[in-house]
This record gives sequence, structure tokens and C-alpha cells, in this order.
Amino acid sequence: MTTKRVAVIGAGISGLVSVKCCNDEGLIPVCFEQGDEIAGLWNYHDELRDGEGAALYESMITNTSRDMTCFSDFPFPKETSPFMRHERVLEYYRSYADSFGLHQFIALNTKVVKVEPAQHYRKTGQWILHLKKEGQPVKQELFDAVMCCTGVCTTPYTPDFDGLGDFKGLILHSNKFRRGPDFRGKIVVVVGASNSAGDIAAEISRFAKQVYISMRDGTWLLQRMGSGAPLDMTRNRRIYEQLPESVMNMISQKIVLSQVNHDKLGLKSNRPLHRHVVMINDDIANRIFCGAVKCKTAIKQLTRNSVEFVDGTVVDDVDAVVCATGYNLTFPYIDNDIIADGARNIELYFRVFPPRLNKPTLAVIGTVRVSGPAGPVSELQARWATRVFKGECKLPDEETMMTEVKTRKRNFFEKFGKHGVGVSSIPYQDQIAEFIGAKPNFWKLLLTDPKLAYAVMFEPCYPATYRLTGPGVWDKARETIMNARECDRSRTQSYLQLMSLLVVLFCVCFVVVQRV
Repeated sequence: MTTKRVAVIGAGISGLVSVKCCNDEGLIPVCFEQGDEIAGLWNYHDELRDGEGAALYESMITNTSRDMTCFSDFPFPKETSPFMRHERVLEYYRSYADSFGLHQFIALNTKVVKVEPAQHYRKTGQWILHLKKEGQPVKQELFDAVMCCTGVCTTPYTPDFDGLGDFKGLILHSNKFRRGPDFRGKIVVVVGASNSAGDIAAEISRFAKQVYISMRDGTWLLQRMGSGAPLDMTRNRRIYEQLPESVMNMISQKIVLSQVNHDKLGLKSNRPLHRHVVMINDDIANRIFCGAVKCKTAIKQLTRNSVEFVDGTVVDDVDAVVCATGYNLTFPYIDNDIIADGARNIELYFRVFPPRLNKPTLAVIGTVRVSGPAGPVSELQARWATRVFKGECKLPDEETMMTEVKTRKRNFFEKFGKHGVGVSSIPYQDQIAEFIGAKPNFWKLLLTDPKLAYAVMFEPCYPATYRLTGPGVWDKARETIMNARECDRSRTQSYLQLMSLLVVLFCVCFVVVQRV
């Protein structure tokens, strides 16, 4: 059988790991990156770039921790801090590409103009890519499979405020924001309720005359460090997935409220934590308490130099409005009947495979939002996709796949009141891992390696968990899990939390039984 050539579109996080997964499976990857660097948005640039999707600001640090952010077989060096500046993250991804020899498969400054089925697609499953390098004519290449790795942050979304055309100040999307000092002495309104909005409002407030943060319905403020351990390490544990969702939601909400007084900050939302966006930020609370940032409701309209909010208040002499309002999901290089634009319309089986295709030779990697690091999730998707391309994993029939797509979309809409591409991190990863035979078996581990079984169930779900068994097993996976920096401390903490929870549940059950 001829070795299959796989086109990988984009050399960001998802693209890099897709190239490696192709290599691991004996496929031939050819990665096309329209920019002149690998690692996508993790390259910081002072200058603004036309047509750019998500971009970094100078003060950017990660919201996810070192041990949870890494790929499954390539941990960060032990001396790396728990949370990292963007320069350190970029260094990691460059090191990843160097260590696994990925550069030789990447064509920089090459834009994918169009992806379309080959003439004999229904028989071969092949695709034609139309490629454009600057100063050269468009050329075509034939591939046996395609991995779309352009992510969810492709097209910045700016709301169409009433009076937008009348406003004489500066209006920019957060992807154009770089530094706080650029707004020295100005009055600024930041729009948004999630991570970027909080970061930008806090950063600008150190230099501006006054900053206002405008939110439709408040937010839930979380801090990077939980109870002595990084937030994502505290929450992302399999044991919590064994609890009823209502119980876990109640506990999580009470913990968050015990750490931050949302009422006093003006951040209170009318929606529960599990049905609302969150803002991970360590500074915004202090900036609000000292008056540098003031909370406002949604914007009603703009005038020449002022902003009116839906609660009737008006801020005059506004110099700038910064919209941290997210991105539209688009795939400009492929027809909408193959991959539709927008979270409302896109149809992907387990967020990866278009279910209506005749041949499973096209996969979308990294078009998903999770309550934790995105890189390890993209890696599992890529491992699954390459196994499908090889014929080692089979997809179900179209009807079964469409049922999964419709059910997932309906459940998301019922929960959040809008369409999106979010998933629950551990259940989603476990399902993908099960498809490829890489999901760890707790009961088997309990008999053969009790310490590791404990770590898998009660400690953070480290990416290396999915290298313990199945294809792609890594001989250092156990060592990586057991030696994670926060492991010893968080093990005791998780045990005490579990025991306390069990006691509470026992008491509740006892009271209920007695009343019955």
C-alpha cells in the first residue's frame, strides 16, 4: 500500500502536533503555514498585522499550568514556572518542533487558498489544495487526506453598536491590543467578560485615567492558583467526573464565591457558574477595589465622544473602546457544504470529522474549547484522525455520526443559551482516547500498579495519562505523572477534599432516608 500524503493546514499548536502524529503513524505530512513562523499566535509582534486572527499582548501569561499545558510525551523542563509568559511558551513549541524534526515538513509563507475534493474523490478520498506563495502563481497539489488546523480564533468579532459610525474615538478588537502604556491618560471602555477582557482592563488601568469594563451579565472570576495548587490541576480530576453534575456544580460555585466577593466587585452574574463564561485573572479584583477599573452593564449606544450603557449611565470623553468580544469561526479555504462557518452551523463528529463526507479523509483539529489547556486535546484529536486515515480506526455510519452531532449541539444550546464548540475536558479526552485504545483502565491499574491507579483517578489528569497504554505508548509516561511538581502536595489535598465530600454526601443521604 502506498504511504499516504497528508496536508496539514496551519503550523500553530494543532498543526505542529498533527505533523508529529502523522510521522508517528507512518504517514507523510506536508504542513502549509501562511506566516513566516511556526507556533501561530504564540509569536508576539509589536506591529499590527492585517488579516491576523488571535494575537498576543505584551503582558500575556498562560491561564493553564505547565504540567497540564504540555503535550503528552514532551513535558516542560522542571525549572519552568507553573504559569508562563508567552516567550516561554513559544520557546517550548519551537523546542517541540526541533526535538521531533518537524521543520522539514513545514512550508512557510504558503497560503492555502482553496481545498476541494479531487475528481475521483468518491473512489479515492483524495483532495486538491490550491496553494499560493508570495510572488508566485497559484499551484495545485494532490493529497490523500487533509487536517484543518486553523483553530477557533480566525476572524475577530466586533459588535455593531448603535452609533458606531458616530464615535470619534478609537475602536479596536483585542487582537490589536499590545500594551497598556499606549492608553496613558485616556478614558477607556473594555467590552467583554472573559479572560482577555480582564487582562486588558487590568493592564490598561495602570496607565489610563479611568477604565470601565462592560459586561452583559457579569462574570465568574477565578484565580490561577486555587487552594495551594494551580486552578486547572485542582479541577481537572477524574474523581470529580464520578459525582453527579449538580453536586459538582454546587461545590465549584461555593468554592469560587468563598474566594471572591462578586457582589462587592460588581461582577455578579444572574447565571450559575456552569452556565456562564469565566474570567481567570489575578489582578482585576484589586484594580476594581482601588477604583482604577469600574464595572458597567452592556453598551446601549455610542455617541460622538461618549458611551451610554443599558442601565442608563453615561461615560463622557471616552477615548477608546476595546472589544474583547471573541472571534467568528470561519474556514475561508473550504466550501461551506463541507465545513460550515459558525458554531451554529458547523457539523463535526466529536468535533473532528464532517459526518456527511463519503470518505473519512478530512479532519478538523483544534476547533474546540475546553475548560483547560487546548494543546493536549488537539493532540488526542490528531492521534485519532491519523489512525482513521490509516484505517486502524473506523468511523460509524453517517446516521450515527449525525445523531452525535445534533445531540451535542442541542445539549450545548440548552445549557448556555447559545451555540458553541465547547466540551467537558476529561470526558471528551477519555472518549477520544477510547477510540484509539489509549484510555487508561483504572481497575486494571489498581491490581497492577496501585500508586499509578490512585494518580490516574484522584490527581490531575496529566496529558501523559494517555500515553500509558495503546498505540503511541511512551515509556516515560508513568514517571512524568508521578513526578509532576505539584503532585505530592495536591495528592494530600485531593484526598482530604474527597473525604470531606464523602462525609457530606453521607450525611445528606442519611437525613433524606430518615425523613422518608
